[in-house]
Amino acid sequence: MSSSSRLFLGALCALVLFSVPASAQVCGDADGNGQVSVTDGVQALRAAAALSTTCTAARCDVDGNGSISVTDGVNILRKAAALPITENCPGNTQSQVQDLLQGTLPIFGEMTKLGAVQGARAAAEQVCDNGGLLVIDDETGDLEFFDCTLGAFNYDGFFAFGPNTFDFDITFTDVTTGASESLFGSLSARQVADDFIVSGFFGLESTFGAFDVEFDELVTDTDGNFVGGSLAFAVDNGELSDIEAIRLTFSRSPDALVDVLLTDGSELQFNFDTISGELTPVSN
Repeated sequence: MSSSSRLFLGALCALVLFSVPASAQVCGDADGNGQVSVTDGVQALRAAAALSTTCTAARCDVDGNGSISVTDGVNILRKAAALPITENCPGNTQSQVQDLLQGTLPIFGEMTKLGAVQGARAAAEQVCDNGGLLVIDDETGDLEFFDCTLGAFNYDGFFAFGPNTFDFDITFTDVTTGASESLFGSLSARQVADDFIVSGFFGLESTFGAFDVEFDELVTDTDGNFVGGSLAFAVDNGELSDIEAIRLTFSRSPDALVDVLLTDGSELQFNFDTISGELTPVSN
């Protein structure tokens, strides 16, 4: 395999490794295991009594009044018993957006670098670790995977390169856990000085949810860092509660402006630190 093909596959592996999404934060889930139980209610009551606890305000301040009280503990116990409560955890929306951005932006950064290796050339076929097949077109550099296990992941699908575009429909599965992620769509890219400007739409399907993603004149440098333009998520299903769309606008600053459209028509604004991965509300 040529050095450019190895570079491509290295970028692909990095894309997969970064694609494992964090679980969305659940209001009332004190220990962060994705479920609300009696144990979580006890943890909230401990927090209300100023005892050691796994609670955070984002998970246990159920009424959203700025503190964790006995009332919050009782509400969490009610939720654990499947009784109705009013949830207003202050960090619920914020944490969902932060988890999504932390889990996906590294994928997109790697994707924008794939155009740099679209001239990959190699032997027509390569046998994969499991006996599957990777076919590389020695004229176009297109790659097609047939039940191909390379290291910890199995690949099915293709990447097809044009002079200024690449199309893809690829599913990768963690062979240990069985978790699968899929990317499918088309992007165009052009180079201006040392930057790449990428536009297009694609779909992302994962255990975190299903999204339509738009790159709107998204500017990245040669390292895959976002330095201009914007990208937007449209939520296809109910994986992110109360959120309809998310748009990030980038500049040369490490901070990206995040606009979140909620299903009730209201909007929230945050700053996302692309270095630390922290999301903070914009001060009014």
